[in-house]
Amino acid sequence: MLKIFLSYARADGNPAATRLRTELERANFSIWRDIEDMQGGLGWKEQLRAALREIDVVLVLLTPASAASPYVTWEWENALTLQKRVIPLLISPCEVPSDLKRLHYHNLNQPDNYALGLMALVRDLNNVSAVIEPDIPDEVVPVDPTVNMQGGFYQPNWKVERDVIQAQRDVIIVGRDISQENEALAQVFADLMKNIKLLPADDQAAITPIAEQARTQAEKIQKGDESPETQTALEKRLKNLAAMAPDIGEVIIAALASPAAGIALTIQKIAQKVQEQLKN
Repeated sequence: MLKIFLSYARADGNPAATRLRTELERANFSIWRDIEDMQGGLGWKEQLRAALREIDVVLVLLTPASAASPYVTWEWENALTLQKRVIPLLISPCEVPSDLKRLHYHNLNQPDNYALGLMALVRDLNNVSAVIEPDIPDEVVPVDPTVNMQGGFYQPNWKVERDVIQAQRDVIIVGRDISQENEALAQVFADLMKNIKLLPADDQAAITPIAEQARTQAEKIQKGDESPETQTALEKRLKNLAAMAPDIGEVIIAALASPAAGIALTIQKIAQKVQEQLKN
């Protein structure tokens, strides 16, 4: 999981930092912020140095107080020295430090451009994550033989892998209505794309690639690729959709999680897992 350090000034950046922490955690990123993670009785600079060594990305929340703060400057300067990715975020108008002016920033300054800026940020963070770490699952969704097979049953100690059952020396092939599952999955994502087309053009451009990636991973699972990497990739994309466009994300997740939809059980389980995490 990508680890992110929030660098900000409490004087005028705390509400924005709190909101951003919540939104990025919903998108499946790990956030380090002083309020929650600093420990009493230990040197604050030592703790900050340790955190900066461990994280992957530093988000600098640009406000008048943070631009003037020697502590915020110390944080992002040390991050650059450690060759960490530093991404400035404009929270309120201010004089941007000269060393940060050369870096592209995302504008989260106004309500009407906040969603677009957040989408672009999530896109960038996903790109960083793809480079520095492979998709490693927190939990592998098990295959349930009593549900995943048409007219299924359960026999202890039998090895079940999708449609193939191995019972000691015998191998039994159990049929599934793959065409019906494929049709159901295609319909869910067709509805998703229709909803995305109702968004403003800039929002569509940001969300569509994430939706396409989610569809690709779901189709892989539907075709039999139930590898941990594919499952985790689908889980991440669903969380990204929920963070970038909550109304649309929650609808697609609910559709995939519904047993009535007729979609492969593994996809249902992943969507149900995401649903539970978003409730917390």
